[in-house]
Amino acid sequence: YETFYKISMKDWEDRTEKQIDQLSEVPFDLSIHIDTKDLNVRSPSVSADGQYLAWVGQDERYEARLKVSKLEVNGNLGPVQEVAKGLIREARFFPRSHKILYNVIKAASQVEFYSDLYIYNLETKKNKRLTRKLRGREAQVSPDENHIVFVGLE
Repeated sequence: YETFYKISMKDWEDRTEKQIDQLSEVPFDLSIHIDTKDLNVRSPSVSADGQYLAWVGQDERYEARLKVSKLEVNGNLGPVQEVAKGLIREARFFPRSHKILYNVIKAASQVEFYSDLYIYNLETKKNKRLTRKLRGREAQVSPDENHIVFVGLE
């Protein structure tokens, strides 16, 4: 075992050094500050084509809002659309289209809460509910956009 351990550690060191060399050759992108005018921003996501930014923002109002804006060339936001509101925890664009997958936490009673998953389509400007009281969190869309997986809490 000691021999296998040493071989394994040497292999990982070689891989790590190679990855560090590769990363040092790639220049870092310049970051751009985007002012959303929100007090709290969570779960930012950029569309695959880089045209849109979606985020969960909270201003002085109690409920968070899923917001979407077209990104302008200079890094500024175009007009901001509020597409959903509530206790929204996370949102992300589909890998290839202008659809956003997000979840909203809702009350079933005074002591029971659940999450439902929704899709917002930027082209049709419509929301579609995917689940009912399944407590779906951390949802991901498959690369071909034909499947969605999520963690269901009990």
